[in-house]
Amino acid sequence: MLPAISKHPGFKLVCEKSHFGNEKSKHDRHLKDHHFVYKVEVFIPECQLLPEPIAALCKEVNPYLRVRGVPAAAFLRQDFIQQFVSQGAFYALSYNTRIDQDNTLALLPTGTLILSVTKDTYEELGLQGQPSQYTGRKPLQYVIKLQLTEPTMAPGRKCYERAVWALSEKVPLRFDVLVSWQPPEGKAATAPAKFFAEWDCREVRADVTVRPVAARACPALDSLSLQPEDGAACGAQDFFDWLGAVSCDIDCSSDSSASMRCPEPSLPMGPSLLCSITGLIRPDTVIQLLSALRRYFEEPKLACWATLTAHGFADSPVSWASLEHGFHKGGENLQTLLAFANGNYWLLRAVGTNDGCPS
Repeated sequence: MLPAISKHPGFKLVCEKSHFGNEKSKHDRHLKDHHFVYKVEVFIPECQLLPEPIAALCKEVNPYLRVRGVPAAAFLRQDFIQQFVSQGAFYALSYNTRIDQDNTLALLPTGTLILSVTKDTYEELGLQGQPSQYTGRKPLQYVIKLQLTEPTMAPGRKCYERAVWALSEKVPLRFDVLVSWQPPEGKAATAPAKFFAEWDCREVRADVTVRPVAARACPALDSLSLQPEDGAACGAQDFFDWLGAVSCDIDCSSDSSASMRCPEPSLPMGPSLLCSITGLIRPDTVIQLLSALRRYFEEPKLACWATLTAHGFADSPVSWASLEHGFHKGGENLQTLLAFANGNYWLLRAVGTNDGCPS
């Protein structure tokens, strides 16, 4: 998150407010549909020791795999589909690739394999797809979607055989991918490592850091209003920019730039904590962290709010659900949930100008 990011061109901030008791399933769904998260930040004001439930979850974040040189055709193998795609939730995302210039790959937990490819690759493959909605009148990128669990994607079916031939013989695409699997009960979480063992595969643990945040001014907020008109509290956009400055370790009280200063009205805030988890973070982990953050207010606290921010990969072919993601100027693809002690919350979602945004 960048300071004053909501003022950048090619960006939009979508805000909504509600109450946890009424909308729990809704905000959980938003987090669950944010498939590819590379960093989660939990900011707790007026706090100098990470709460035990959150600290415990940080230690239990599931490791993921980093695999180099995986053939795209490997994801069409029947043993892979039956063991992983048809059971649990499987996540795979190419890395060190740029969605506006390179061939990229993503496998969603819904079983949809997405290939976002250049015009030349698309024409060579000969598979059915659609022009990317971000490439203008003369498409330079195309999106191919293969639903691996459909009956048409079975051996002997024309659609399946053509896809296997195109990706294994005609244009044998290979990718470096990040992989994570949320298995059904009774399955070993490390099982994918056996499948990918024939390539350069290694297990990676998420990086967890806890950074103290010095006392400073913070925006005064009214949980009932995203944009107060009487000037008695700050609005959602000003708060979002201020939180971005905290994330980037910018002291808004002393910076010479007026755009970086804490918005008014403001209140003093004592020493605080910012906990960051970086890696391929599954949605179920994000939801568990949010639940722990909500329970934080079950006992009286000095602070009346705390935040959880989930940053999506800038070069992921999708943003939320299966909606196409465009890089634009910065690849914004994140959401912040601001939880108040009274049970109200704000959901602030930052997306590129033309990116789809679920309701």
